[in-house]
Parts: sequence; C-alpha cells; structure tokens
Amino acid sequence: MKIKLMLCALTAIAFVGCGAGDETPAKQPETPSDGLNPYLPSELALPSIISDNMVLQQNSQARIWGKAIPGSQITIQTSWNEKPFTELTGNDGIWIVPVQTPAASQTAHTMTIKDSQRTTKTIQNILIGEVWLCSGQSNMEMPMRGFGSTSTGNYQPVKDADTELASANFPSFRYFKVSYPDLNASSQGLQFDTRGGSWVACTPTSAREYSAIAFFFGRKLHQDKQVPVGMIGCSYGGTPIAAWKQNDGQPVAAEKGAPGILYNGMIWPVHRYTLRGILWYQGESDLSNANYGNDLQEMAADWREDWGDTQHEIPFYYVQVAPYGYKDNLSAAKMMEVQLNTMARIPNSGVVATSDVGDQKLQHYPDKQVPAERLLLWAYRDIYKIGNTDPQSPTYKSMEVKEGKAIVTFDHAERLSCAAANIPYVQIAGADKTFHSATAVVGPNANQITVSSPEVATPIAVRYCFTSWHVGQLYNQDGLPAYPFRTDKW
Repeated sequence: MKIKLMLCALTAIAFVGCGAGDETPAKQPETPSDGLNPYLPSELALPSIISDNMVLQQNSQARIWGKAIPGSQITIQTSWNEKPFTELTGNDGIWIVPVQTPAASQTAHTMTIKDSQRTTKTIQNILIGEVWLCSGQSNMEMPMRGFGSTSTGNYQPVKDADTELASANFPSFRYFKVSYPDLNASSQGLQFDTRGGSWVACTPTSAREYSAIAFFFGRKLHQDKQVPVGMIGCSYGGTPIAAWKQNDGQPVAAEKGAPGILYNGMIWPVHRYTLRGILWYQGESDLSNANYGNDLQEMAADWREDWGDTQHEIPFYYVQVAPYGYKDNLSAAKMMEVQLNTMARIPNSGVVATSDVGDQKLQHYPDKQVPAERLLLWAYRDIYKIGNTDPQSPTYKSMEVKEGKAIVTFDHAERLSCAAANIPYVQIAGADKTFHSATAVVGPNANQITVSSPEVATPIAVRYCFTSWHVGQLYNQDGLPAYPFRTDKW
C-alpha cells in the first residue's frame, strides 16, 4: 500500500507538471532493465552490529540482515566473493541474506549492500574469524577497568588489569558491546536494533571497556589460533534469568528484571548474528529460584533455535556462581549444585567450577582470567581440538563406608591433590543428620578421598565446599578444582 501511494503521488506530480490544457500526462519513467527502482525513497537500515570492523564467523552462512521497503530486492556484494547475494524483503520489510564466508584470515574485507532504490551502504574493515556471544549479569559484564572507583571508595578491580591492558594491542581482536535497552520500548515487544554500539578493535584504551571474561577468553583464543576473534558482550548486572528468556511477546513492566525484557531489547536485536558459541555467567540474582535448572535448560534451547540451531549444536558453556559471604550459607551452594546437574540436560554444554576463586567480601571477585580460561578449555576440546585437557572438574561419583570412614570417588579425577594436609571445607554426618568438620585426605586411590570424624561413628553423608563461602583446594591433574557437592538431599 505504501508503494502504491508513493507511485500515485509521483504520477500526480508529473501530471501537474504538464502545460495547462494538455490532455496527455507526462510519461512515468520506466523501471530500469536491471530491476532496480530508483523512484521510491529508500528505507534501507542496518542494525548496529552490522557495521564497520565487524568479525564474521568463518566457513559459515553468516547472516546479514536489515530493513527496507517491503518487496525491495537486496543485493550484497562482498570483496571475498565475486557472486552477489540477493534476497527480497518480506511484508514486514525485514530481509535476511546468508552470506558464505571463507576461512579465517587477517585480510580486511568490504561489503556493499544495495536496495531496489539504488541506495548503497558500505561496510569496511571486516574480518573473518571466530565469533562468541558473552551474556549474563554483572560477573560477566564486569569490565577490565573494574567496577566503581577509588575516589568513591567502592572500587572493585580486575586482577592484574593494568599489566594485562598495557600490552593489549590486537587489531584483529574485536568487541561489540550491546547497550542497555530502552526499557519502555522493550517492555512492549521485540526490538529490531540495540541502542547503538559499534565494533571496537582491542587497544590498551578500548579494552578497558571489554568484559573481563570476554577479554581473557577472546585474547587467548586469538593468540592460540592466530585468527581474528569477535566477542559480543550482552550483559546486564543484577538481572534474573527470567529477563533473558522469551516471554511470548507479551507486554511486561518497564523494569530490567521483568520477564523477557532483556530478551526483547538485548538478545533479539543480535540473535541473527552467526556465532561459534555462547558463554553464560549468571545466577546470583536467582539464588531463591527453585526452577532455575528448568529455566536455564529452556533458555539455552530457545536461544539456539533463535540462532537457527534446531539441532542444539551451538556450544553453550557457563560458569557456576562463585563463593561469596552470602548471609544464607546454603543458597549459593544449592545454586552451584543445580548448575552442575543441569549440564547433563543441555546438549553440547559445559560448566566451569569457581570454587577456588571467589572473594568473601567482593561478589565481583577480581580473578576473571581463571573462569575465562576454564571456559576456553571446553571450546578447545569440543571445537578447536587444541590439547588433550579434560575441561570438566572433578565430579562426585559415589560414596561407600568402610570401618567408620567415608570413601568418596570422583570422575574426571585421574590424580587428585591438595596442598593442605587436611582437605578443607569437608563435612560429615551420621544418622542424626548433624554435620561436623571432618578430616579428609586423598586416597586410598588417586581419584578418591577418605573422610572421617571422631564424632561420627557411622557416616551416611559427606559434603565438600557445600557452603556459600569456601576456598576449594582439591584439584585434579589438570589443575581444575572439584565441583562443590553433597551426597545427601536434606
């Protein structure tokens, strides 16, 4: 209808242009033989993430999308492929064009996008490499510069940030930060674009704003693989998982924690961008959410389908909440348990233990390099085939009682070790279900620990680091800390 009205208006203008008394209106210019129509005003628009300096996933059908007049033909020409890619816009004006990408390289490319009205947009300095999405709440969002400031007395730093940033000159390691959404708009439904944003190459200055986990993950991947890397930061502190899940398009309150609001305003605007994998770090705002495991499983499935992955093959790696001095001593421990158990329900997933890196006073603990590189271990084994490290931490398998002692056996623990003579944060209980601090040592086998207490003659349950605050010291041969666990369900 809009096209017809515009054509009618143009015809009327042409008619008025004829001399008074002329009976034959001016002839409407014919559509050129190439099928393009330059006589309609252009509405060609691209989302912010389709822009200069972007990194596209190598060896993929990378999706490029935007808006134009319904029925327009979109033509995309890339500098790496002589054949143009074409598509017609739908009734809603949205167009999506899969563009075949080559293998990764350091070559800077260009892309031109043209609509039927002969409007052309050119995207420059494109690199082809590996692309990852990083999402969650504040521990994923925490930038390399840290949170707060020394002047206000609330500075929360990233460990060794100044040293790490000083040498952070990596022109082909790039970051796109998804801006906080317009909550009013996002409360009404799915948003076409983010509130601005741009791809930024890594320098000592720009990297200050990179998510610390995205920085450490992406930098090491870039250095080890010697390919361009693009990290998409899509996080918002203090938000529950419900805000990141689909909400069936229903209007919600204009609040950052409302169900679906961050999905509408942050995930949906970038959901077509072709990825290698997803990193997720969230849970602190859901410690009282008894349905968190289901929520996480559903969210991972829905996101993968949004990205066109109906087989659920896109890797989904996530991080357990870290130890911290919560007032409730068991809430975080139960969340860690749920996060570990949910891994078995999410195909192609992996969960990282943080039992050894938390901070009792800082919920945004400084050492973000450790979880970032543990996330990368999953990608190295599953995707990149680098090294032979098992990325899964020692995992509780079974318990048996012999001569008044509990012998706990672990999987993913070819050789356990602990620097302390007695493994800390181990508890044991008998039939009265009262837990006591225990003596715990590695053995009798290399993947076992033996736990005992003079106050418990016949053990029936053991817990390890099953508290909100702890410092895990039980490691396997690859330096990975044991996941917190309990053998009971009390």
